[in-house]
Amino acid sequence: MNAQQFHQKLIDKAEGASFTWGFVESMLFFLVPDMLLSVVAVHSLRRSLWCCLWAVAGAMAGGALMHAWGAHDAATALRVLDAVPAIPADMLVRVHHELSADGLVAMLWGPLIGIPYKIYAVQAGSLGLSMPMFLLMTIPARITRFVITCVGFHAVSRLLGRYLGPRGIAGCWALFWIMNYAIYWHATMRP
Repeated sequence: MNAQQFHQKLIDKAEGASFTWGFVESMLFFLVPDMLLSVVAVHSLRRSLWCCLWAVAGAMAGGALMHAWGAHDAATALRVLDAVPAIPADMLVRVHHELSADGLVAMLWGPLIGIPYKIYAVQAGSLGLSMPMFLLMTIPARITRFVITCVGFHAVSRLLGRYLGPRGIAGCWALFWIMNYAIYWHATMRP
């Protein structure tokens, strides 16, 4: 299977892949579903927006498990999260303080400033915050960045596509995500 065939297969299974990626990233995986959603958005904005809903559904399923884990055994859950790349201990403490002070509204800003959803899930459980309300707040907390990503990638691919072609757009996509994670990991892994 060549790269083009792999890419097409990924697009063909985008909804299921979006759910799965949303699910695993909401627990312990450290690469955001936005990566897949942005690939889909290059091809079809409408389909990518549907995939956003699937990614949110996956995040809700994984978030429910992480919330339950935080409620049942927060110490172990937090130790495991501390071992996930780019989740420093001070981020765990910050989310605990934000949720204690502001309740579940605090989770609306986290995904926009690079704080992983999984931390909010565990800390909300550890604080005894309502799981149904947590899951309800998951929808705006997750979908906002997903939609911004899809609309942005779709617009840029339309603007640059006529000059760069499919390979150039793929290169821009890869460069964006490499730079995004290089900057993020550098910022979060500082001593």
